[in-house]
Parts: sequence; structure tokens; C-alpha cells
Amino acid sequence: MSVDKHILVAEIEQLDDALLRADYERVRRLVSPHFTMVNPLAQRLGRDHWLAWLEREIRYHRIDRDSPEYRLFACAAIVTAEVRSLMSVTGLNGGAPTVHHTFRTEIWVESSSGPKLEHVQLTRIDD
Repeated sequence: MSVDKHILVAEIEQLDDALLRADYERVRRLVSPHFTMVNPLAQRLGRDHWLAWLEREIRYHRIDRDSPEYRLFACAAIVTAEVRSLMSVTGLNGGAPTVHHTFRTEIWVESSSGPKLEHVQLTRIDD
């Protein structure tokens, strides 16, 4: 038995929607307590620091995932995709929205309440 792809896709859609709405409490519920994010500068943030950074410095306007690929396992899934995010970042471009193009690798793990995001690795793509 592997992670249910339909449930996983729904959770990913919930995450993107929560980021777009700046609903950080919902984001918190969708990520595991052991969550880590590694950004394109190789900086690693744990869940609480990542959420605080999002709330303080980031505003998502659009998230477009291009042709995601899903590798499903018994208790986890690896999801990869090129992602173009239109976002405003404090201190970047005067806070005006800019497109951030990355290759995103996500690891989702099963929990009693469904898949939770465990890890995100972002690799910058130059257009």
C-alpha cells in the first residue's frame, strides 16, 4: 500500500491555497513538526523559523506547478516540479512582485491525519 495520490494532490492544493491566502495556521497544520526547507542559497529553516519568515517577509500572489511528478512509497511520497511563484519579498525589488522560478522537491510523509509536508528543497532556475 502506498500514499494515496488523490489525497496527496488535494493536500498540495491546500498548501498552495494557504500560502496564497497567507493562512499560516493552515500551513502549520499541513507541515510536519520536523519540517525543513532548504532555499536556493542552501539556507536551512525549520518549521517555526520558516513560518515566521513567510509571515514576516513573503507574500505569494500566484503559484504555478508545471507537470509535477509523484513517486509514491508506503509511508511517504516525493513530489517534484518546476514552480513559478509570483511573490513579493521584503527587501527585494522594493517589495514589488517578481517571478521566482525554481525546481522544487518535496517530501510528504503519512500521518494519522493524512500526508504532511516534511521537507522542501528549492533549486533556482535562471530564465
